Amino acid sequence: MRPPPYWSRTVIVSVLALAGVRAQARGELLDRVAEVLAGRFHDRAFARERLPDLVAVYRPQASAARDLREEAAVVHGFLAQVPASHLALYSRTTQRGLLDELANRTTATLGCEVVAAGGRFFVHDVVEGGPAAQAGVLRGDRLAALDGVAPGTSRLLDWRCDDAALPDPPVHRILVAEGQEVRLRVERRPGEVHEVLVRAAPYSGLQAARASQRVEERGGRRIGVLRIRFMHATGLPELLRAALRGPFAGVDGVVLDIRGRGGSAFTVAALLRVLEDPGLPQAPVALVVDQGTRSAKEAFAYEVRKRRLGVLVGERTAGAVLPASFADVGQGFVLMYPASSLGTWTREIEGVGVEPDVPARDALAFAAGADPLLERALEVLATGTR
Repeated sequence: MRPPPYWSRTVIVSVLALAGVRAQARGELLDRVAEVLAGRFHDRAFARERLPDLVAVYRPQASAARDLREEAAVVHGFLAQVPASHLALYSRTTQRGLLDELANRTTATLGCEVVAAGGRFFVHDVVEGGPAAQAGVLRGDRLAALDGVAPGTSRLLDWRCDDAALPDPPVHRILVAEGQEVRLRVERRPGEVHEVLVRAAPYSGLQAARASQRVEERGGRRIGVLRIRFMHATGLPELLRAALRGPFAGVDGVVLDIRGRGGSAFTVAALLRVLEDPGLPQAPVALVVDQGTRSAKEAFAYEVRKRRLGVLVGERTAGAVLPASFADVGQGFVLMYPASSLGTWTREIEGVGVEPDVPARDALAFAAGADPLLERALEVLATGTR
Protein backbone atom coordinates (compact mmCIF):
# COMPACT_ATOMS: atom_id res chain seq x y z
CA MET A 1 0.00 0.00 0.00
CA ARG A 2 1.42 3.38 -1.01
CA PRO A 3 1.62 6.03 1.74
CA PRO A 4 -0.46 9.19 1.38
CA PRO A 5 1.33 11.75 -0.84
CA TYR A 6 1.73 14.28 1.98
CA TRP A 7 3.81 11.93 4.13
CA SER A 8 7.42 13.01 4.47
CA ARG A 9 10.26 10.51 4.53
CA THR A 10 10.73 11.29 8.26
CA VAL A 11 7.13 10.35 9.04
CA ILE A 12 7.33 7.17 6.98
CA VAL A 13 10.57 6.03 8.66
CA SER A 14 9.21 6.76 12.14
CA VAL A 15 6.00 4.83 11.51
CA LEU A 16 7.75 1.85 9.95
CA ALA A 17 10.29 1.68 12.75
CA LEU A 18 7.72 1.83 15.54
CA ALA A 19 5.55 -0.72 13.81
CA GLY A 20 8.52 -3.09 13.68
CA VAL A 21 8.40 -3.42 9.88
CA ARG A 22 12.15 -3.60 9.49
CA ALA A 23 13.60 -6.86 10.71
CA GLN A 24 15.51 -6.77 13.96
CA ALA A 25 16.53 -9.37 16.48
CA ARG A 26 14.58 -8.74 19.65
CA GLY A 27 16.84 -7.58 22.43
CA GLU A 28 19.15 -5.69 20.09
CA LEU A 29 17.66 -2.31 20.99
CA LEU A 30 18.23 -2.91 24.70
CA ASP A 31 21.81 -4.02 24.03
CA ARG A 32 22.58 -0.88 22.03
CA VAL A 33 21.13 1.35 24.75
CA ALA A 34 23.12 -0.50 27.41
CA GLU A 35 26.30 -0.18 25.36
CA VAL A 36 25.93 3.61 25.19
CA LEU A 37 25.32 3.89 28.92
CA ALA A 38 28.22 1.59 29.75
CA GLY A 39 30.65 3.80 27.88
CA ARG A 40 29.25 7.31 28.29
CA PHE A 41 26.88 7.60 31.28
CA HIS A 42 27.92 10.41 33.61
CA ASP A 43 27.80 8.22 36.75
CA ARG A 44 30.72 5.92 36.06
CA ALA A 45 30.31 4.00 39.32
CA PHE A 46 26.71 3.12 38.42
CA ALA A 47 27.77 2.09 34.93
CA ARG A 48 30.42 -0.27 36.32
CA GLU A 49 28.69 -1.68 39.38
CA ARG A 50 24.94 -1.75 38.76
CA LEU A 51 24.25 -1.45 35.06
CA PRO A 52 25.29 -5.04 34.07
CA ASP A 53 22.91 -6.61 36.59
CA LEU A 54 20.09 -4.32 35.48
CA VAL A 55 20.62 -5.28 31.85
CA ALA A 56 20.53 -8.95 32.81
CA VAL A 57 17.13 -8.46 34.47
CA TYR A 58 15.58 -6.80 31.42
CA ARG A 59 17.21 -8.78 28.60
CA PRO A 60 14.77 -11.74 28.79
CA GLN A 61 11.82 -9.33 28.53
CA ALA A 62 13.40 -7.53 25.57
CA SER A 63 14.17 -10.81 23.80
CA ALA A 64 10.60 -12.01 24.31
CA ALA A 65 9.03 -8.82 22.91
CA ARG A 66 6.64 -9.48 20.04
CA ASP A 67 7.59 -6.37 18.06
CA LEU A 68 9.75 -3.26 18.16
CA ARG A 69 7.18 -1.12 19.95
CA GLU A 70 6.90 -3.70 22.73
CA GLU A 71 10.68 -3.88 23.04
CA ALA A 72 10.83 -0.07 23.21
CA ALA A 73 8.41 -0.23 26.14
CA VAL A 74 10.75 -2.71 27.86
CA VAL A 75 13.70 -0.36 27.27
CA HIS A 76 11.69 2.52 28.75
CA GLY A 77 11.08 0.40 31.86
CA PHE A 78 14.79 -0.41 32.01
CA LEU A 79 15.74 3.28 31.77
CA ALA A 80 13.26 4.09 34.52
CA GLN A 81 15.48 2.11 36.91
CA VAL A 82 18.50 4.30 36.22
CA PRO A 83 18.53 7.22 38.69
CA ALA A 84 19.04 10.17 36.36
CA SER A 85 17.09 12.73 34.41
CA HIS A 86 17.47 13.37 30.68
CA LEU A 87 17.32 9.65 30.10
CA ALA A 88 14.77 8.55 27.53
CA LEU A 89 14.23 6.67 24.30
CA TYR A 90 13.17 9.13 21.60
CA SER A 91 12.09 8.66 18.02
CA ARG A 92 14.41 10.37 15.55
CA THR A 93 11.54 12.71 14.74
CA THR A 94 11.29 13.88 18.35
CA GLN A 95 15.03 14.41 18.64
CA ARG A 96 15.13 16.34 15.39
CA GLY A 97 12.29 18.52 16.64
CA LEU A 98 14.20 19.35 19.82
CA LEU A 99 17.30 20.32 17.89
CA ASP A 100 15.17 22.47 15.60
CA GLU A 101 13.72 24.24 18.64
CA LEU A 102 17.17 24.87 20.07
CA ALA A 103 18.29 26.45 16.80
CA ASN A 104 15.05 28.41 16.19
CA ARG A 105 14.26 26.41 13.06
CA THR A 106 10.64 25.96 12.08
CA THR A 107 9.20 22.49 11.72
CA ALA A 108 5.87 21.18 10.46
CA THR A 109 3.47 20.87 13.37
CA LEU A 110 -0.15 20.94 14.45
CA GLY A 111 0.95 23.11 17.38
CA CYS A 112 -0.09 20.79 20.20
CA GLU A 113 1.11 17.79 22.18
CA VAL A 114 -0.89 15.20 24.09
CA VAL A 115 -0.36 13.29 27.32
CA ALA A 116 -1.67 9.85 28.22
CA ALA A 117 -3.53 9.55 31.52
CA GLY A 118 -5.60 6.61 32.70
CA GLY A 119 -5.85 5.13 29.24
CA ARG A 120 -7.05 8.41 27.72
CA PHE A 121 -5.22 11.16 25.84
CA PHE A 122 -5.51 14.86 26.63
CA VAL A 123 -4.21 17.93 24.84
CA HIS A 124 -1.85 19.38 27.44
CA ASP A 125 -0.14 22.07 25.41
CA VAL A 126 -1.61 24.28 22.71
CA VAL A 127 1.02 26.53 21.15
CA GLU A 128 0.08 30.21 20.96
CA GLY A 129 -0.56 31.25 17.37
CA GLY A 130 -0.06 27.72 16.06
CA PRO A 131 -2.40 25.74 13.78
CA ALA A 132 -4.27 23.97 16.61
CA ALA A 133 -4.87 27.22 18.49
CA GLN A 134 -6.15 28.91 15.34
CA ALA A 135 -8.47 25.95 14.69
CA GLY A 136 -9.97 26.18 18.18
CA VAL A 137 -8.31 23.26 20.00
CA LEU A 138 -8.15 23.96 23.74
CA ARG A 139 -5.91 22.85 26.58
CA GLY A 140 -7.55 19.94 28.40
CA ASP A 141 -9.51 18.62 25.40
CA ARG A 142 -9.67 14.83 25.44
CA LEU A 143 -8.35 13.56 22.14
CA ALA A 144 -10.79 10.86 21.06
CA ALA A 145 -9.55 10.28 17.51
CA LEU A 146 -6.99 11.32 14.90
CA ASP A 147 -8.51 11.05 11.43
CA GLY A 148 -11.08 8.66 12.84
CA VAL A 149 -8.54 6.40 14.58
CA ALA A 150 -8.14 6.12 18.36
CA PRO A 151 -4.91 7.89 19.44
CA GLY A 152 -3.39 4.80 21.02
CA THR A 153 -3.45 2.95 17.69
CA SER A 154 -2.97 5.89 15.32
CA ARG A 155 0.11 5.96 13.09
CA LEU A 156 0.14 9.74 13.62
CA LEU A 157 0.99 9.47 17.31
CA ASP A 158 4.75 9.40 17.81
CA TRP A 159 6.57 7.34 20.43
CA ARG A 160 6.53 8.87 23.93
CA CYS A 161 9.08 11.59 24.73
CA ASP A 162 9.04 11.83 28.53
CA ASP A 163 11.95 11.17 30.91
CA ALA A 164 11.94 7.51 31.91
CA ALA A 165 12.96 7.93 35.57
CA LEU A 166 10.71 10.92 36.31
CA PRO A 167 7.01 10.72 37.18
CA ASP A 168 6.00 12.42 33.93
CA PRO A 169 2.92 11.14 32.17
CA PRO A 170 3.67 9.81 28.69
CA VAL A 171 3.98 12.78 26.31
CA HIS A 172 3.44 12.32 22.57
CA ARG A 173 3.97 14.46 19.51
CA ILE A 174 1.74 14.17 16.47
CA LEU A 175 3.56 13.20 13.28
CA VAL A 176 2.66 15.47 10.37
CA ALA A 177 4.09 16.88 7.17
CA GLU A 178 3.67 20.48 6.07
CA GLY A 179 0.21 21.06 4.63
CA GLN A 180 -1.22 17.81 5.98
CA GLU A 181 -4.76 18.15 7.33
CA VAL A 182 -5.70 16.10 10.39
CA ARG A 183 -9.21 15.82 11.74
CA LEU A 184 -9.22 15.79 15.54
CA ARG A 185 -12.23 14.53 17.45
CA VAL A 186 -12.05 16.15 20.87
CA GLU A 187 -14.22 15.97 23.95
CA ARG A 188 -14.20 19.41 25.58
CA ARG A 189 -16.35 18.41 28.53
CA PRO A 190 -17.81 14.96 29.23
CA GLY A 191 -20.26 14.34 26.42
CA GLU A 192 -19.41 17.54 24.49
CA VAL A 193 -17.67 16.36 21.31
CA HIS A 194 -16.19 18.58 18.59
CA GLU A 195 -14.64 17.78 15.21
CA VAL A 196 -11.71 20.11 14.47
CA LEU A 197 -9.75 20.16 11.21
CA VAL A 198 -6.15 21.30 11.71
CA ARG A 199 -3.71 21.95 8.88
CA ALA A 200 -0.02 21.42 9.73
CA ALA A 201 2.28 24.37 9.11
CA PRO A 202 5.91 25.33 9.83
CA TYR A 203 6.19 26.94 13.26
CA SER A 204 8.70 27.35 16.09
CA GLY A 205 8.73 27.91 19.82
CA LEU A 206 10.21 31.37 19.41
CA GLN A 207 7.37 32.35 17.09
CA ALA A 208 4.97 31.04 19.72
CA ALA A 209 6.71 33.09 22.43
CA ARG A 210 6.27 36.22 20.32
CA ALA A 211 2.59 35.37 19.78
CA SER A 212 2.10 34.80 23.53
CA GLN A 213 2.96 38.41 24.47
CA ARG A 214 -0.06 40.18 25.83
CA VAL A 215 -1.22 42.44 28.65
CA GLU A 216 -3.93 41.15 30.99
CA GLU A 217 -6.00 43.30 33.32
CA ARG A 218 -6.79 42.10 36.82
CA GLY A 219 -8.41 44.32 39.44
CA GLY A 220 -7.45 47.50 37.63
CA ARG A 221 -3.82 46.42 37.28
CA ARG A 222 -2.08 45.70 33.97
CA ILE A 223 0.11 42.61 33.84
CA GLY A 224 2.33 41.50 30.97
CA VAL A 225 2.42 37.80 30.08
CA LEU A 226 5.13 36.00 28.12
CA ARG A 227 5.24 32.23 27.62
CA ILE A 228 8.82 30.96 27.31
CA ARG A 229 8.34 27.60 25.63
CA PHE A 230 12.00 26.71 25.18
CA MET A 231 15.38 28.08 26.14
CA HIS A 232 16.45 28.73 22.56
CA ALA A 233 20.14 29.20 21.83
CA THR A 234 19.46 32.68 20.46
CA GLY A 235 16.65 35.19 20.29
CA LEU A 236 14.93 34.77 23.65
CA PRO A 237 16.82 37.40 25.71
CA GLU A 238 16.28 39.89 22.90
CA LEU A 239 12.57 39.08 22.86
CA LEU A 240 12.25 39.64 26.62
CA ARG A 241 14.22 42.89 26.44
CA ALA A 242 12.03 44.18 23.63
CA ALA A 243 8.87 43.23 25.53
CA LEU A 244 9.98 45.09 28.67
CA ARG A 245 10.75 48.19 26.60
CA GLY A 246 7.66 47.89 24.43
CA PRO A 247 4.29 46.29 25.26
CA PHE A 248 5.24 45.68 28.92
CA ALA A 249 6.51 49.22 29.60
CA GLY A 250 4.50 50.71 32.45
CA VAL A 251 2.77 47.47 33.48
CA ASP A 252 2.19 46.64 37.14
CA GLY A 253 3.80 43.21 36.87
CA VAL A 254 5.18 40.62 34.45
CA VAL A 255 4.38 36.90 34.31
CA LEU A 256 7.03 34.69 32.70
CA ASP A 257 5.51 31.26 32.09
CA ILE A 258 8.39 28.78 31.99
CA ARG A 259 6.53 25.49 32.11
CA GLY A 260 7.82 22.59 30.04
CA ARG A 261 11.10 21.53 28.47
CA GLY A 262 14.41 23.27 29.07
CA GLY A 263 16.93 24.04 26.34
CA SER A 264 20.25 25.86 26.38
CA ALA A 265 21.84 26.46 29.79
CA PHE A 266 23.81 29.34 28.24
CA THR A 267 20.56 31.25 27.75
CA VAL A 268 19.96 31.36 31.51
CA ALA A 269 22.69 33.93 32.17
CA ALA A 270 21.50 36.11 29.30
CA LEU A 271 17.92 36.15 30.61
CA LEU A 272 19.12 36.99 34.11
CA ARG A 273 21.08 39.94 32.73
CA VAL A 274 17.87 41.25 31.19
CA LEU A 275 15.98 41.02 34.48
CA GLU A 276 18.85 42.71 36.35
CA ASP A 277 19.35 45.49 33.81
CA PRO A 278 18.75 48.82 35.64
CA GLY A 279 18.19 50.52 32.31
CA LEU A 280 14.99 48.54 31.66
CA PRO A 281 11.54 49.31 33.13
CA GLN A 282 11.20 47.49 36.44
CA ALA A 283 8.05 45.64 37.55
CA PRO A 284 7.37 42.71 39.92
CA VAL A 285 7.96 39.36 38.22
CA ALA A 286 6.18 36.03 38.73
CA LEU A 287 7.47 32.79 37.19
CA VAL A 288 4.91 30.07 36.46
CA VAL A 289 6.46 26.64 37.10
CA ASP A 290 5.09 23.12 37.18
CA GLN A 291 6.26 19.52 37.49
CA GLY A 292 7.23 19.61 33.83
CA THR A 293 9.57 22.60 34.24
CA ARG A 294 13.06 21.17 33.82
CA SER A 295 16.68 21.57 32.88
CA ALA A 296 17.73 25.11 31.93
CA LYS A 297 14.33 26.43 33.00
CA GLU A 298 14.87 25.00 36.48
CA ALA A 299 18.26 26.67 36.64
CA PHE A 300 16.58 29.94 35.67
CA ALA A 301 13.91 29.51 38.38
CA TYR A 302 16.61 28.66 40.94
CA GLU A 303 18.57 31.80 40.09
CA VAL A 304 15.51 34.06 40.03
CA ARG A 305 14.65 32.95 43.55
CA LYS A 306 18.27 33.13 44.78
CA ARG A 307 18.71 36.65 43.40
CA ARG A 308 15.25 37.74 44.55
CA LEU A 309 14.22 38.76 41.08
CA GLY A 310 10.72 37.34 41.27
CA VAL A 311 8.25 34.98 42.91
CA LEU A 312 7.68 31.37 41.78
CA VAL A 313 4.06 30.26 41.40
CA GLY A 314 2.80 26.75 40.73
CA GLU A 315 4.22 23.28 41.38
CA ARG A 316 7.62 21.90 42.36
CA THR A 317 9.78 21.57 39.26
CA ALA A 318 10.95 18.26 37.83
CA GLY A 319 14.41 18.04 39.44
CA ALA A 320 16.05 17.36 36.07
CA VAL A 321 19.28 19.32 35.67
CA LEU A 322 21.71 17.14 33.75
CA PRO A 323 22.78 18.13 30.23
CA ALA A 324 21.44 15.91 27.48
CA SER A 325 23.51 14.04 24.94
CA PHE A 326 22.14 11.89 22.11
CA ALA A 327 23.14 8.60 20.52
CA ASP A 328 21.46 6.87 17.59
CA VAL A 329 20.61 3.33 18.70
CA GLY A 330 19.02 2.17 15.46
CA GLN A 331 15.57 1.27 14.19
CA GLY A 332 14.35 4.86 14.27
CA PHE A 333 15.32 5.48 17.90
CA VAL A 334 17.71 7.88 19.61
CA LEU A 335 18.83 7.57 23.22
CA MET A 336 18.88 10.78 25.24
CA TYR A 337 21.28 10.36 28.13
CA PRO A 338 23.37 12.49 30.52
CA ALA A 339 27.13 12.35 29.90
CA SER A 340 28.10 15.14 32.31
CA SER A 341 26.64 17.51 34.92
CA LEU A 342 26.02 21.23 35.39
CA GLY A 343 27.95 21.70 38.62
CA THR A 344 26.09 23.60 41.34
CA TRP A 345 22.79 23.52 39.49
CA THR A 346 22.93 19.73 39.23
CA ARG A 347 23.99 19.31 42.88
CA GLU A 348 21.25 21.62 44.15
CA ILE A 349 18.36 20.72 41.86
CA GLU A 350 18.78 17.23 40.32
CA GLY A 351 16.33 14.84 41.98
CA VAL A 352 15.02 17.62 44.23
CA GLY A 353 13.45 20.32 42.07
CA VAL A 354 12.70 23.93 42.94
CA GLU A 355 9.80 24.60 45.27
CA PRO A 356 7.38 27.39 44.37
CA ASP A 357 6.93 30.38 46.69
CA VAL A 358 3.20 30.23 46.03
CA PRO A 359 1.95 26.65 45.58
CA ALA A 360 -0.93 26.13 43.15
CA ARG A 361 -2.55 23.01 41.76
CA ASP A 362 -3.08 22.45 38.07
CA ALA A 363 -6.00 20.60 36.46
CA LEU A 364 -5.84 19.37 32.88
CA ALA A 365 -8.63 16.93 32.08
CA PHE A 366 -11.57 18.76 30.46
CA ALA A 367 -10.07 22.13 31.40
CA ALA A 368 -11.72 23.73 28.34
CA GLY A 369 -8.77 26.08 28.04
CA ALA A 370 -8.66 27.10 31.71
CA ASP A 371 -5.18 27.54 33.20
CA PRO A 372 -5.20 27.60 37.03
CA LEU A 373 -1.44 28.15 37.44
CA LEU A 374 -1.38 31.17 35.16
CA GLU A 375 -4.47 32.60 36.86
CA ARG A 376 -2.84 32.22 40.26
CA ALA A 377 0.27 34.06 39.07
CA LEU A 378 -1.88 36.90 37.71
CA GLU A 379 -3.73 37.06 41.01
CA VAL A 380 -0.48 37.27 43.00
CA LEU A 381 0.76 40.20 40.94
CA ALA A 382 -2.63 41.93 40.87
CA THR A 383 -3.17 41.77 44.64
CA GLY A 384 0.40 41.76 45.93
CA THR A 385 -0.52 38.86 48.24
CA ARG A 386 0.47 35.21 48.36
